[in-house]
Amino acid sequence: MPEWRDLREEFGPLVWVTVYRIVTNLAEAEDCFQDVFVELLERSSPSEVRNPAAYLRWLATRRALNYVRRRRRIAGRLEPHRGVSSLTSPVPSPAESAEQRETREILRGAIAQLPDREREAVWLHCVEQMSHQDIAAQLQVSRNSVRVLIHRGRKKLCKMLVGLKAATG
Repeated sequence: MPEWRDLREEFGPLVWVTVYRIVTNLAEAEDCFQDVFVELLERSSPSEVRNPAAYLRWLATRRALNYVRRRRRIAGRLEPHRGVSSLTSPVPSPAESAEQRETREILRGAIAQLPDREREAVWLHCVEQMSHQDIAAQLQVSRNSVRVLIHRGRKKLCKMLVGLKAATG
């Protein structure tokens, strides 16, 4: 098993992509990236980690979602729309791009409201595209439990999103 420095060098890009994709804020992503490796040092030894890539992706996902949740709690609402001029991705229409960005923020906020296990399972399956078997190994539960967590999480997300749509009209 590699040493900690080797793990950071080998899996740092994986952790960075995972964290930045979730928090979408450079400063928070840098802090979260460091938190992942600090927690790795504090929680386990290299010999305890059987699958470093899966473990670090799971840990990065948890940490990043906690950052999003904390941001939502502090703001008390969704972040204000930044305007079309801040959009950088090339899409056919600026209005469509702004709508997609707003939808992603709403979805991130809704996912952050799920209970921990459901949130982790939904994120790892739907966003990180991990298999049920890999998620089960990472969360140390059965594959059936993973299916149940994902089902419950999706069901709650649908209710939250339908409620938001009804509230905004």
